[in-house]
This record gives sequence, structure tokens and C-alpha cells, in this order.
Amino acid sequence: MASFPLVFLLLFCFRIAESAYIGEIITSFCNENSTLASAQMSANIDVVLAQLDANTAKNDGFSISTYGQGKDTVYGLGQCRKDVNSSACSTCIHNAAGYIRQSCYYSANSTDERIYYDSCLLRYSDQKFLGIFDPSIYINLPYGDKAHKVNKNPEFFRKQVGILMNDIISQAIVPGNKGFFGKGSIAISASETVYGVVQCTQDVSTSTCSTCLNTGLSNFPKLCRKLKTTGCRIQYGSCFLRYETDPF
Repeated sequence: MASFPLVFLLLFCFRIAESAYIGEIITSFCNENSTLASAQMSANIDVVLAQLDANTAKNDGFSISTYGQGKDTVYGLGQCRKDVNSSACSTCIHNAAGYIRQSCYYSANSTDERIYYDSCLLRYSDQKFLGIFDPSIYINLPYGDKAHKVNKNPEFFRKQVGILMNDIISQAIVPGNKGFFGKGSIAISASETVYGVVQCTQDVSTSTCSTCLNTGLSNFPKLCRKLKTTGCRIQYGSCFLRYETDPF
């Protein structure tokens, strides 16, 4: 079985760019193995994006859309981070819908794309992905120059991050937590705090959300530079986990 990094390199092109939306970083993916959209499917993608743009913010920050028939059917999902307000959600989804088809450098007609802002995510595909967790497809963002190496008591830092992430994962998967959202902070020292947030997409079950988040947590040491940096995010299609020493 291929390793996660190898699968990622084979399946996806990766692009990070500065967003027009309050300076956020966008992470965008396009599946290199996806087919090129027919004229009908391309039109259907536009319909799905328009529906997600129109409905996500007013539907408490989450919407799904399916449009088309047969091989031209398109599935879409839009979701905002649970702690952003409706106005910010609407702006984020609108900008994502306008940019997603440009984010794949090799083709504007890819049939499997996703785009992530700090405040929202948007994706569409010709494959029925709703409710499914795929651990082979991920992106980890150690935050480059923004995150620096933990120099003081790194073992204690890693321990505290683990405590924090376990706590907020427990919040996210509490029965009845429709938003699958957890957020919190933990002290490292008198002058340093780590902040964390996790969230699953609302199309998955509680058990699938738990699997997604705990898979991400188990991969933190490997994917987040062995937790030696002050910030990292792991992003799957169905959930994300993030920590930083700066509030966000």
C-alpha cells in the first residue's frame, strides 16, 4: 500500500495562494486522475457551485448539492467553520465558488476539486463522496515561516497539544453536536498558549467523524514535523485539525 505522501503526490496537484478574502491562505486540490468535464458536466458543475453559494450561509453554514443525470451527475458540498458568522461565511463561500475552477493549474475542467479557506471549504466531484472518509487523501500545513520550531521543553509542548486535541475532539463527537465542531486552548507557560480547533463535514456520521479526527490526531507526529513547530493543520476531505500558538 502506498504511503500517504506518495498517494498525495500521485493523485493531487497542490497550490497555496493568498486569498482576496481577508488575506487568508487557500489550499486547493484538483485530482489529476479525474476526467475532463464534458460540456454538460461543466454546466452542471456551475449549477452546483451556484447552489452552494446561494444556500450554505443561510443553511447554518452547511449545504450539499447534487445536480445532473447519469455520468454527468455532479456532487457538491459547502461548509463554513462553525464559529464564523453568517456574513463571513457567505463571503468565504462566494469567493471559493468563484475561484475553485481556476485553482487547478492544468485544467479548468477537472471533475474533482476542493478548496479550503481558513473559514470555509467547498468541493465538487463526479464521484459520490458524501458521507465517505478517505484517509489516503490529505494535506498537512506546517505553516511554513509562520510556525517556528519549539525550543523550550518540546516534550511538554507535545504533551499539551495532545491533551488539547483529545479534549476538542471529544467536544466534536458528543452526540447531538450537529456541527461536529470543537475548539479550545491550553497553557504551555505563563506567557504561551496553544489554540486548537477541529471540525468534520456535516454529511458524515458521528462515528465517521470520530474516525476521521482520530486518524488525523494519530498522524500528527508524522505529518506535523513531529509536533516540533508552533502550528500545523491536517486537512482531510471530511475533517480538519489545527493548532497554533497564535489565536485564530
